Amino acid sequence: MFVHLQAMFQWVVFKWHLSEGRTERALCAAAANPAPHARQAAAAMLLTTLAERKELDALVRCAALAGEAERAAAARAKLHDAHTHNPYYDFLYSLYLSRGHFRKAAAVMYERATRCASERGGTELRRRYIAAALTCLRLASPQHAFLARPHTKGHNATPQVIGPEELAAELREGDIEALDPVQQALKKSEPIDFDTLYPKLKDADRETLLAVTKRTISTGYFLPRWFLQRFMDVDGPCCVRALLSGGRLVEAGEACVDAMRAALVSLGPTHLTAAPLALADLLTAELHDHLHHEPSKQIYEELQKLVEEYSEVVVRTSDDMKNIQIKHPIVN
Repeated sequence: MFVHLQAMFQWVVFKWHLSEGRTERALCAAAANPAPHARQAAAAMLLTTLAERKELDALVRCAALAGEAERAAAARAKLHDAHTHNPYYDFLYSLYLSRGHFRKAAAVMYERATRCASERGGTELRRRYIAAALTCLRLASPQHAFLARPHTKGHNATPQVIGPEELAAELREGDIEALDPVQQALKKSEPIDFDTLYPKLKDADRETLLAVTKRTISTGYFLPRWFLQRFMDVDGPCCVRALLSGGRLVEAGEACVDAMRAALVSLGPTHLTAAPLALADLLTAELHDHLHHEPSKQIYEELQKLVEEYSEVVVRTSDDMKNIQIKHPIVN
């Protein structure tokens, strides 16, 4: 009975001090309350009131109510938007930092960043919260410098454990200025400037060339001849398929014609080069249905002629090599 009366008395004293703006006395009265449910209610009321007064730092310093305030703030943080003013995330972050719980502070900021990614208008703030989480992980001891990141596929998938390196990579992904110039160009809405990116694209790999090709086709611009030549050298079939799937039949035919000519020029007994005959067959089959289109018809006829010429040279070169072997046999 005495405990119940004391709890009621402390609750009245707490509310009186809080309403009068005496924050420290209100905190003392709430901490002195012997009833756990009363301390929880007081912590929840303090969160709301002190957040409005911008005095949450006083609650951060009150160790006696830390547990109750932490649980109340964690629940309320999830009920409010992450990218707008959310004092409950700020409170948890300050609380953990003040007590040296750097991994917990990182987890709070990463949770907020993850929510910002799925909320409209939170993209810019997401990087700020990831940077805060990264700073906290770097302050944590090595055995505690990790976070659990949920998988994007499936709600029941096992979370992925990440450290500062993975978090730093995630931060760089959102910073367009930190990307390679080609990747920057792919993320922008402007047409790709092939003259500026020539030093990067002239030695680019298959994946980069394919991405640039798809992006350029989607924007309605044409690909430079040197770029197509590089793509054909790296992976001719992939280049032709990308052009065909984008509706660039004539460009695909021209690229194949150039490849056939190069193979034909280099063909000889001492240097055999395989021509893209399979690609030529594929393209002539596609072009056959567009003979009413004059550029397509020209490419079709040129490809047919080059295939025939290449085949004749191959047969002649093969016969010459056979004759050389008959006249000048190799003796072991």
